[in-house]
Amino acid sequence: MASKERPAGEDAVRAFFWPIHAALHLAVWLVIVMFLSVVASLAVAVGLQSEQAPSRYMGDLVEYYLDQAPNKQVANDVAGVSRALVFGWPGVATALSSEANPAAPSLLGGALQRSTRGEGRELILVTMHAVELLGVRLMLLFSALPALALLLAVALIDGLVARYVRRECGGHESATRHTRAKRLLNRGIVPMVAVVWLIVPAPMSLAMFFFPVAVGGAGLVWVMAKYFKKYL
Repeated sequence: MASKERPAGEDAVRAFFWPIHAALHLAVWLVIVMFLSVVASLAVAVGLQSEQAPSRYMGDLVEYYLDQAPNKQVANDVAGVSRALVFGWPGVATALSSEANPAAPSLLGGALQRSTRGEGRELILVTMHAVELLGVRLMLLFSALPALALLLAVALIDGLVARYVRRECGGHESATRHTRAKRLLNRGIVPMVAVVWLIVPAPMSLAMFFFPVAVGGAGLVWVMAKYFKKYL
């Protein structure tokens, strides 16, 4: 009897700690994305482009995405919060962001200010702008989620209707199509959004980027719903 009750107990414990588990996974995912975003920003701003100073290039890129935000003030606040989470030690952001600051606001900020001159200062400023850029892009991503959810819901309903018609008309089952669409959605669309939109330091239009992504995701959801084999 104990062996039969153990799986139920394990499921209960797993369900109880599910929010913590999901929060930890989200935190790890954000840290990885932030690291890759900083690395990509340093590679592009310092290594690839040569028309502007690296920090100026990243600053202009942040302004470009701020202009796309539905509420620029909120987006600017999000950028400030993102910067503060990484560079929020007392006086550090002030010491690094000021081009001329003779008086260090804190011991840590003063040490960083004295040790970051020339190229080193540019690298740190690029890193700060990369963190700001990630915060603004995340906000833009969340602002597009309601429209994306509505489109996916329509595709899901239409796919379920197509499934009902297929089953009533004696259409053939195809678990392979359902599985391939699911894998392409999880391993194609979602990673593409995460990698391209959140990491690549280049100017991209929110509408032009998410239109093909939304259409492709809706098509995959429609295929998954149409060839869903279980009874509803």
